Amino acid sequence: MDEMTDSQYLLSLAKRLWDIPVKYDVDQSDIERLEDIAAKYTEKTRHTVKTFLLHWRDGADETITGTDIKDAFRGSGYGAGAVAALDYWEEVTA
Repeated sequence: MDEMTDSQYLLSLAKRLWDIPVKYDVDQSDIERLEDIAAKYTEKTRHTVKTFLLHWRDGADETITGTDIKDAFRGSGYGAGAVAALDYWEEVTA
């Protein structure tokens, strides 16, 4: 099974909570709030993912994506030690 994004998980949770009987003290306003949070999160992340071009000291170039350079670098599996091998990076604009 594919891993769900945070927003997909929140929407899934909200849908599952609708099926819980009222005796478990789940308020519909809580569920609606979860749905709103998931929708806002989805909208926010959809517009904030950026593309960065890494220029390595060995001459190789690589494109990575993330909400910022730190997120993109970490999301690509690079640790702090990899920074030493990086010559420079630039944000790619469309």
